[in-house]
Amino acid sequence: MCFRYLTDYTKAVIKNGQINGHLKFMSLVLLKEIAKSKDMSLINYMDYKLLKRLYRLAVAKEGQNCLAVYNSQVDLAASSRFHYLLRECFTNWGSQFKSVNLNYISYTKKLMKRNLVPVQESKYWNFPEW
Repeated sequence: MCFRYLTDYTKAVIKNGQINGHLKFMSLVLLKEIAKSKDMSLINYMDYKLLKRLYRLAVAKEGQNCLAVYNSQVDLAASSRFHYLLRECFTNWGSQFKSVNLNYISYTKKLMKRNLVPVQESKYWNFPEW
């Protein structure tokens, strides 16, 4: 049940145009960390509730400034970190969750065709040190 709340919260934070880019990045960090539990209900709920939106942000025409979709004044550095972490997530989720839910590998393959994944190095996959 907690996983559903965190997924819904992450979606709400990302969509909210009033929330700054750093909080959106940290919300994605939280989602990434709970997804590492590989809980099947979480993986499927993330797909149902959020995965399509995350994919659209990854392929947004704004590129690294993908959070400008929700707020044109968003901090470019925060948006760039968010976009990079998002690409790291798809890189890892595609291979880790393909046996549970095929949408993860499907989106990862689409991102591969656009040369967005795999990322060159893992900057944020292991919890960022501040």
